[in-house]
Amino acid sequence: MESPTRHLIIINGNIAPPWDEGGTIIAIRFSTSLDGKKTVASRSPHDFQLPNCKNINVPLGKNKITEFWRHLWFVFRTAAANKQINPGYSYYFPLCMPNLSHQVHCLLLYLANRSFTEIILQAGRPKRLWRLFSPFPLSIASPLQMEKFQKKGFNVQPFILPSENLNKSYDKNLLREKYELPKDQPVVLHIGHYNPHRGIDFIIDLANKNPGVFFLIVFSHRYPPPMANGLKRKNVVIIQKYIKDIYEIYKAADLYIFPVKKSQGAIDVPLTLIEARNANLPIICNALEGYKLILKDYPKSYFIDVTNRNQALEKASNYLNSLSKHYGKSH
Repeated sequence: MESPTRHLIIINGNIAPPWDEGGTIIAIRFSTSLDGKKTVASRSPHDFQLPNCKNINVPLGKNKITEFWRHLWFVFRTAAANKQINPGYSYYFPLCMPNLSHQVHCLLLYLANRSFTEIILQAGRPKRLWRLFSPFPLSIASPLQMEKFQKKGFNVQPFILPSENLNKSYDKNLLREKYELPKDQPVVLHIGHYNPHRGIDFIIDLANKNPGVFFLIVFSHRYPPPMANGLKRKNVVIIQKYIKDIYEIYKAADLYIFPVKKSQGAIDVPLTLIEARNANLPIICNALEGYKLILKDYPKSYFIDVTNRNQALEKASNYLNSLSKHYGKSH
């Protein structure tokens, strides 16, 4: 009888629940979807256990000094595991924009045991620093970034995001009651962690311009913006808590908006765009080339150029006006 394949999955970040970040959720879905024996190494607390996996946990340090030593210990533990387990496949998730330490880590893993090591890249740019990744195949989520890495001579392949099947039915009226959303107005949704490139200011301007439309912004509970209360309006509600079934929020909404200004504002293939598409929501999205590729076959996508702010606000408002008129007829 053939022995099951051994997998080593190294996730360079804290993956303990509650889970509300796209990169982390994708890494966990990928890990749990694999068949065979799985060892998952991460920077999670000691008591964290991912089901049906052997877990190696090295918690994050509380300051720069302890984090430096703990990161070295994580590198040593994973290199030792790679040699001891002798996996058929090793996978490495940087979980953020990879830096020099991620690349040195992968090189040490390779030297410890020259097994197949695959880098799962969710965000990154092909700069000179990437030469340290050249011995490894890169699985890249973004078609645009994959093309760029190919031109630089890297061994690349597409990373297919683990998908979810929406077998569950949702009652929009009950969800509106649960999350205290109006039943007589269209609801526009945005989900994500806050950063300066996220385009939250654009959403607030759009809300000011469209008082008859309700806006719901769901921020990561791990990294809530300090100015969240200042964003609230009569027609803007902020949620900063973990939502176990995030599709409840999508199914309570009428439209998803993603006005991220630069690609640094999110991972290269944002999970929220995939989820909004799975929920069959219309999507208003900034016309970044990578996002246009992701949504090219989705007929309910509408693109704006947020660098031309006035024109983008006008175009988005026109769509919201048509949504409001349709809403009035159907409610």
